[in-house]
Amino acid sequence: MKLRLRRITLALATTMTAGLFLAACGGDGSDEPGGDATTAPGALPTPGPGGYSAVLSTNDLAVGQSRVGFVIFKDDKPVTDTTAFVRFFKIGANNQSTLVGSGPIPWAPLGINGTEDHSTHNETELTGLYYVNVPFDTAGNWGIGISLGDKLDEKGEVRVALQVQAKSKAPGVGSKSISVDSLTLQDAPLKAIDTSPEPDESFHKLSIADALASGKPSVIAFATPSFCQTRTCGPVMEIVGELAKSFEAKVNFVHVEPYKLDSEGVLQFGPGNQRQLVEAGIAWGLPTEPWVFVVDAKGTVVARFEGVFALEELGAVLEGVAP
Repeated sequence: MKLRLRRITLALATTMTAGLFLAACGGDGSDEPGGDATTAPGALPTPGPGGYSAVLSTNDLAVGQSRVGFVIFKDDKPVTDTTAFVRFFKIGANNQSTLVGSGPIPWAPLGINGTEDHSTHNETELTGLYYVNVPFDTAGNWGIGISLGDKLDEKGEVRVALQVQAKSKAPGVGSKSISVDSLTLQDAPLKAIDTSPEPDESFHKLSIADALASGKPSVIAFATPSFCQTRTCGPVMEIVGELAKSFEAKVNFVHVEPYKLDSEGVLQFGPGNQRQLVEAGIAWGLPTEPWVFVVDAKGTVVARFEGVFALEELGAVLEGVAP
């Protein structure tokens, strides 16, 4: 299958001082993968002056090229089919901001059946996102300004604070993948290792260690379809499953539930009523969920997707590692 990928990269260069950076909205305030048993997923920030808010789907940002993804909400519904204009700022002392890059980016549909025709689904359902690759050159405080339309709407713009690290918590592109014996069907029943509405046994035949030792590229998906905690999780496993139909002969596909479940697929909580990462999630340093990693035949991470992503993004990477 041949996929079209919009390679959206924003060049950064200091252009002007933009004054104080006021974060008018933000994410859920935490990058912890755990959570209280009663945590309600998807609390949205207060809308900005334009009547919309923006929620980041990526938080593990580091120096170097990082993928920044976000969803815009208006009237509690995800915005679709509309270009967004973004501005990136470096935040200095006394919250002074310096504009270092800006430009329009298109809305990207998720690309799977059931999300293409907007008349057939609930308006609150996530059907797409915005993403852009940003070459962060320094660690520290950054910010992103987001407005609707292909030109800057400064009056309606919402701003979100970003924390850029010297090194990412989860394995970065170019790093070696981590061999770990994740659970398979040989270790537990399907319902204990897959909370998908329609679980796929083929994603649970190999452990991560098995996949990495096979000499084939691999897709490692850490996702919990039934227990995702945010409005930006999206149908990650549906996207992975759609691509597996075309690439399963050349690529290993491994699904790992990031949280501990009992034999019936019920969440197991630890001290403080917190969700507990499975061994593989701890080994891979997951700060959030969901995550999908693409590893080449030599075991090197060649792409990583935090939160929701479009089929075109993952598909283009797979065409590169398994032509």
